[in-house]
Amino acid sequence: MIRMNRILFTFLVLLTGVVSLSARDRLFVLPSLDAKGDSLAVMAMQERMAEIRKTRPTVGLVLAGGGAKGAAHVGVLRFLEEQGIPIDIITGTSMGGLVGGLYALGYNSKELDSLLTSMDWSVMMSDQVPQSHINYLDKKYKDTYNLSIPWFYEKEVWRKRLASDLPRPATGQLGVNDPFAIFRFGLPDGYLNGLNVHNTLSSMTVGYQDSLEFRDLPIPFFCVATDLVSGKEKNHMRGDLVDALRSTMSIPLVFKPLRKGGMVLIDGGMRNNMPVDLCRAMGADIVIAVDLSQSSESEKNVNTVFDVMMQSVNMMSQDTYDANIKNIDVYLHPDMYGYNMLSFSKDNITDIVQRGYAEAVEHAEELQQVALKTGAPGVKLNARAATDMGQEDILLSEIEFKGLDSKEARYFHDKMKISIGRPIKKSDIEAIVAEIYATGCYETVTWKIYGMRDPYRLEINCSRGPVHHFGLGLRADTEEIVALALNAGLGVHRLYGSRFDASFKIGLNPYARFEYIYRFLKGPQLCLSLETRYADFDSHNRSYLGSRDDSQEDRYRFWTNDLTFLVRSGRSPYWDVYAGMNAGNIPYFNFRGYSKRDWNVHYMALGHLCFDNRDDRYFPQSGTCVQADYQFVFGNHSFNQNGEAGIIRWFLSLPYRLAFF
Repeated sequence: MIRMNRILFTFLVLLTGVVSLSARDRLFVLPSLDAKGDSLAVMAMQERMAEIRKTRPTVGLVLAGGGAKGAAHVGVLRFLEEQGIPIDIITGTSMGGLVGGLYALGYNSKELDSLLTSMDWSVMMSDQVPQSHINYLDKKYKDTYNLSIPWFYEKEVWRKRLASDLPRPATGQLGVNDPFAIFRFGLPDGYLNGLNVHNTLSSMTVGYQDSLEFRDLPIPFFCVATDLVSGKEKNHMRGDLVDALRSTMSIPLVFKPLRKGGMVLIDGGMRNNMPVDLCRAMGADIVIAVDLSQSSESEKNVNTVFDVMMQSVNMMSQDTYDANIKNIDVYLHPDMYGYNMLSFSKDNITDIVQRGYAEAVEHAEELQQVALKTGAPGVKLNARAATDMGQEDILLSEIEFKGLDSKEARYFHDKMKISIGRPIKKSDIEAIVAEIYATGCYETVTWKIYGMRDPYRLEINCSRGPVHHFGLGLRADTEEIVALALNAGLGVHRLYGSRFDASFKIGLNPYARFEYIYRFLKGPQLCLSLETRYADFDSHNRSYLGSRDDSQEDRYRFWTNDLTFLVRSGRSPYWDVYAGMNAGNIPYFNFRGYSKRDWNVHYMALGHLCFDNRDDRYFPQSGTCVQADYQFVFGNHSFNQNGEAGIIRWFLSLPYRLAFF
C-alpha cells in the first residue's frame, strides 16, 4: 500500500509539478523554474531526512540575503557550533547562499571569519587585475577615456552566444543574421563581471566542481536565484556549484547576470530572499532562520541608494517573505542599522560578524532547547571537506582552454607558469586568468578544477565579447580648460590582426588622428597614422591664453599635419618603445612675432623609450616614469633653416614631484 502511494505521488509530481499543500510540501506550489525537477530532488532529500529523524529531529538553517550584512551569518554559525547544534540542511540566498555554500563544503565559522576579514574587498568588488598584466597602451587609453562602450559581436561568436543562451536553436527575431541583435548586447548589463569573486569561489570549491547533486555535499545545501527570462525563482539543487553560488549573489546592476541554458540569473532575493519554504519542503523539523532585512517603517532605514536598492529587492519578494516568516522555529534578526549591502571593509565586516553572534546569544535559551531536543551531536560532514587552494597546492593531469582558437590557446599556454605534475598554487592560475582578461578581448574568463582529488583537470573558459568600442573622455586643466575626447576603435578587441582607430579632441587645442595598426600575436606591432593638430599655448606654462592679442610675447600657436609609420612594442605592461619615420608640414606657425605659412614637407626619424610603472598617471602614489625621445629632421623645416637637426628630450616623473631635463 505504501509503495503504491509513493508511485502515485511520483506520477502526480511528474505530471503537474503540483502536489500537497502541507508545510513540508509547500515547495511544489511555488512558481519555480523547474517544478518537476525540484519535486524529485525534494523527494530524495526527504528520504535522507527521514533516516535522520529515526534518532532525532532534523535541523535546517536558512540564511537570508543582504550583501555585506551577510557576514552576520558567520557570527550565528559560531554560536551554533558552541552549542553543538547539528545542521542537516542549509538553504540560502545571495550572501546567505555564499556563506551557506562554503559552510556546506566543510569550512567552519572560524575559517569563514578569517576569510571575510582578511579579504581585500576593494579588489573583490571589482574586476581589477594587477597592473603587471595590463599593457602600456591600454593603460594610456583608460587614462584618456573615462567611458568605453563595446559593440558588435562577430557573427560566429554571436551564433555560439545564442546557442548557449537559448534552450533551442535561435530562430526568428534573434537570428544570427539580424544585425540589430548583434549590436544590442554591446552595453553592459552589470557593473562587474565578477572576475575576482569567481576566482575565490573556484579556489575554495576544489573537489566539488563537477556536475553533482547538492544533497551529496558534506552538508546538503540548496540556494535560490531569479531568472529574468521567466520571472521565476531558480532553485539550485544540482549541477555546477560555482555557477549556483555566483548566480545567487548577482546583485542587480552590480554584478552581470549569469547566462546559462536559456536563463538569465540574478540575485535570488528578487523572488525568495529567505527560503524557509525550501528548507521545510526538504524535511527540516526545526528551522533556524537568520533575517537581515530592514524595516521600512522608519525613514532612518532608507538613507542611501543601496538602502533603496535593498528595500526594493525585499518588496519584490514580500509575499514570499511574509509566508516564510510564519514558518520559523528560531528567528534571528541581527541589528544591521548603519550598514548596507555594500558595507564591505575589514572593520565593518568584523563588527557585522559580532552583531550576528550577539543576536544568537540573545536567543540562547531557544537554541539551547534545540540542542536538548537533538542531543547536541554537533555538525557532522557527510563527505570530505572541499580543498582550499589558498591553503593547499594541487596537481594537474590536464589543462584545457575553451573559447580560444588554436593560436591563442598556444600563446597563453606558453605564458603560463604551470606544468603538469608540478604542484600549483591559486596564484598561478589567477595569473594566467588575469593575463587573458587584461587583453580586453574576452568578456568573461572563468576557471574550473574538475575531479574529486589529485590530479585534477584545469579548464579555463573564455567568452568573447564585442570587437569594437566607442570611447568618451573629459579633460579639464590649465592647458585645455575643458576638452572632450572621442574615440572609435574597430577590431581593437581582437588579440591579433588589423585594427583601425579614430580619435578626436574638441577643445581649445583640437586634433584628429586616424590610425591603422597590425598587431602580431608575438612581437611588435606596425602602426600607420595620420594626424592634424592645432595648438595655442603660453610657451612658459603651456596654459591657454584667454586673450587673442597677438602682441603677447610668449604666445605660441601652430597647426601641424603628420603622417607617421612606427614599429612599436606590443604587450609590455611598463615599456613603450618605438622607432619610425614621419612626414609632415606646418602650414601655420606664430611665435614672438615670427610668423610662417608654408606647406613644405619635412621628414623626421623618430625614436621613443619609456618606462612607466606608476600606479596612477595623474596622482601617483608609487612608481617612476622615465622617458626619452629622439628626433632627427631631414629637409626644409619651419624650425630648421640649416637642413637638419637632432633633438633629444628626457622626462622623469616621481610620485609627488615632476622634473624636466
